[in-house]
Amino acid sequence: MKSVEAIILAGGRGKRMGEITDNEQKCLLPIDGKPMLLFLTEQLIEAFGSVDIKIGVAYKQQRVKEFIDRNKPKKASFTYVPMI
Repeated sequence: MKSVEAIILAGGRGKRMGEITDNEQKCLLPIDGKPMLLFLTEQLIEAFGSVDIKIGVAYKQQRVKEFIDRNKPKKASFTYVPMI
């Protein structure tokens, strides 16, 4: 099966979310107890099997990269795309 490509935009600050995003990137906030970025990644893998994921990063991008490096699923590859 051919790998599917997907892009996740994870570069916004989340100002409308208020203080909750002062210390954490909004894509790392939990949904049902799991960081949203991990939740999305797992859903892509469940739907398509192998996935080549591009992540658009800007605000607190180092935190996003560190999170992915610690929690990288085996059936996904990741490329970081800086957003201006």
